[in-house]
Amino acid sequence: MIGRLIWRNLWRNKRRTLITSSSVVFAVVLAITMKSLQDGAFGHLIDGIVGAYSGYLQVHRQGYWDEPGLENAFPDSVQLREELMHIPGVTAAQPRLESFLLVGTDSLTKGALLVGLDPVGEERMMRITGKAISGHPLTATSSGVAMAGGLARRLRVQVGDTVVLLGQGYHGATAAGKYAVQALLHFGAPQLNNNLVCMPLARAQDLLSATGLVTSWAVGISDPDDLGTLRDKLALRMGTAHEVLTWKQQLPDVDRHIRMDGISFWIWTGILYLIIGFGIFGTVLMMIAERRYELGMLVAIGMGRLRLAVTVLLETVLLSVIGALTGAALALPLVWWLREHPIRFTGELASTYSRFGFEPVLPTIIEPRIFLTQTLVVLCIAVIMGIYPLSRILRMDTLNAMRR
Repeated sequence: MIGRLIWRNLWRNKRRTLITSSSVVFAVVLAITMKSLQDGAFGHLIDGIVGAYSGYLQVHRQGYWDEPGLENAFPDSVQLREELMHIPGVTAAQPRLESFLLVGTDSLTKGALLVGLDPVGEERMMRITGKAISGHPLTATSSGVAMAGGLARRLRVQVGDTVVLLGQGYHGATAAGKYAVQALLHFGAPQLNNNLVCMPLARAQDLLSATGLVTSWAVGISDPDDLGTLRDKLALRMGTAHEVLTWKQQLPDVDRHIRMDGISFWIWTGILYLIIGFGIFGTVLMMIAERRYELGMLVAIGMGRLRLAVTVLLETVLLSVIGALTGAALALPLVWWLREHPIRFTGELASTYSRFGFEPVLPTIIEPRIFLTQTLVVLCIAVIMGIYPLSRILRMDTLNAMRR
């Protein structure tokens, strides 16, 4: 009986019902889209820098991060790899030999980061084959190098051209060699795309006179939420001779940017929630004012105040549920479309993003948790606003309410 009465009351005034539910629909769509954009942008940023290159964790010789250089390299070993891979939650562990040197052509020279790596094993970390935009991917026996596309453009080289690598090797030895550009790679992070040169680990060790040495092990993990736990496990397993750093320790500026942007998101979301709350509250006030005579009449003919108040509250709850579910359903195709066609910045804004090392793109992420959380938050706001008519009905003067 109560359920039928609630349903009929909702659609007796279709305009009022549509206004109330529309405000909830708009709020849910906006909240879900904003959160999906933020998490998608952060996920893209982390994947572009962390997941695609540095790894969520890195193992170095103790003191390497304070004084990065070949002098703090350490011996590579199969045993170390086995120790890393036997830790639950670790999905990949790849040795790398890194050093800064000059890359030159006949007329141009630029500083770059040389990375010696295992091309086969890096498919689980850098996914280097998928980043090739031209040429042939590196193999363990390749005699050439793979160069990031931005660096190649600055040096005006193409696949097949020859470049000279010049720098300082292990223990001050001269590192110099001529190599053909075998492939051009594209990295989402501008700082990688403008500075990276890759070659097989054995050839990099030979160039740098660092036979059998590596400067780091990049570690991939299955669940980023376990980052701190896995870091402690790795540190305990590696002992005091090695240091284990998370990506947040390696890239503090990126981590700080994400945390500050997260705070700003909650500020803007809080403002949005306030607007939503006042919007729903205004609609509820309008509903009570329009139904004042009706509510007074129902009390006069014997309907209990508490029962009437609960009925009106349930009307608001049902309206909110309809609006919240409709909003979530409408947000899904919008979020999906923005994921498939991410917002790409151009002009000065794109240049600003690039200067800070971020790719100027803003994708979304489809995450059930976001849909559920934002829908429930807006629903709770609507229910809280529905408490107002409950108090008004319980304190209502029946005679005054029935006066036209």
